Amino acid sequence: MSKVDLQKLSTIENMALSKTTIAGSVTFIKNEKFIKEALENPNIIAIITTPQIEHQFKTSKQYIVTNNPSDLFYKTYLKWCENFLDQENSISAKASIHPTAVYADKNVVIEDDVIIEANIVINEKVRIAKGSIIKSNCTIGKHGFEVKNIENKVKMIPHNGWVKIGRKVVIQDNSCIDNGIYGEDTIIMDETVIGAMCLVSHNNVIGKKCLIAPGCVISGNVVIGDKVWMGLGAKILNRIRIGDNAHVGIGSLVTRNIENDEKVMCHTKLIKIPSFGS
Repeated sequence: MSKVDLQKLSTIENMALSKTTIAGSVTFIKNEKFIKEALENPNIIAIITTPQIEHQFKTSKQYIVTNNPSDLFYKTYLKWCENFLDQENSISAKASIHPTAVYADKNVVIEDDVIIEANIVINEKVRIAKGSIIKSNCTIGKHGFEVKNIENKVKMIPHNGWVKIGRKVVIQDNSCIDNGIYGEDTIIMDETVIGAMCLVSHNNVIGKKCLIAPGCVISGNVVIGDKVWMGLGAKILNRIRIGDNAHVGIGSLVTRNIENDEKVMCHTKLIKIPSFGS
């Protein structure tokens, strides 16, 4: 591994976390548990780290040493986000868009036969494929909950990825879909149905023909396979993987990966509260 100056890295394509799928990425590590993950990821070309753990790096990746890796990473990321090229909107004349719906003036693609109902907000970096339906009061494409303390100041981290919605997807009323972050995209594949009042966080990939019941919360960086059922109010922690044809029961809190065809249920034990009188 060779020690370098971050400013001299000419091959940076992305600033990302250690599990990134984007080639040419720079990440940071200040916790030893992520060292193996970053070193084994071929998409990582350089690592920002601390003097205390730099001795553990014994591969060909380049590294940058600083006392505060996260500060350097996020300051660089914020500057890097300013360099993205915008593209003109592409709104199909065959799409049906309610007059109360609004969409950004750039970086929006809406294909043929898409239906956009009342009071919908479509922000930048959103692509909606042919035949999809977005029901009333949804927000598609927004900065999700990624907040960091940088140089002792609380800052919202920009979401520079896209929301990519496949063909014949239905997103029901009052749901929110976050933009991707760290160069990744939030992806909902063909013929999936997202129920009312759901939150799909940044960098999630949801497979084809999934059924996500109302009130579900899917944290960031979750990968869901094809034909998955999620029951009413289920919650998925970040970085979870859910296999094809899995079944997540009503109200479940998913804290581990779920295999193909596996069924998980959350059973809440009722506790009788004693009465102490008046």
